[in-house]
Amino acid sequence: KHPLPLERPFWFAQAPRSSKKSPKSVCEGCQRVISDRFLLRLNDSLWHEQCVQCASCKEPLETTCFYRDKKLYCKLDYEKLFAVKCGGCFEGIAPSEFVMRAQKSVYHLSCFCCCVCERRLQKGDEFVLKEGQLLCKSDYEKERELLSLVSPALSDSGKGEPGAERSLWPVLWGVSPGPRRNMPDYCY
Repeated sequence: KHPLPLERPFWFAQAPRSSKKSPKSVCEGCQRVISDRFLLRLNDSLWHEQCVQCASCKEPLETTCFYRDKKLYCKLDYEKLFAVKCGGCFEGIAPSEFVMRAQKSVYHLSCFCCCVCERRLQKGDEFVLKEGQLLCKSDYEKERELLSLVSPALSDSGKGEPGAERSLWPVLWGVSPGPRRNMPDYCY
């Protein structure tokens, strides 16, 4: 299920009077029958008032909550647990922010830079993703040249083993497509 931010998430409702034929209301939080006079309705689920609390910090949720995998969260804990993290600074990325992507990693615009020279990579720049770090083409080629001086197996002279570079450095070449919004697979 997709997480839902709920600005006015709770509606108090009078519990339906149960008869022998009607099913009893069951709380989504504790899975026990709701026998209270009033209950809370959240989307299509019913809750005891005391069960409407953050699944992580256990604080009561009074005005806003986030719902994911049949659990409720406060905004702070939801963001800590489920927010998309930047591949550069490892901080959360808001859904409205513009981002750069490389392979499966997502970066703040300011974090999408070469790990050697710290130059910010722009739209159309060639880069390498090496062991999870971004390198501009220039720094990658310098590093490769230095390494080939130390280890001739990595030179382009044909003397080294084919594929030796690949086995030492898992590398992904890319061309920066330019910034786009961090649109997650779910709706906020």
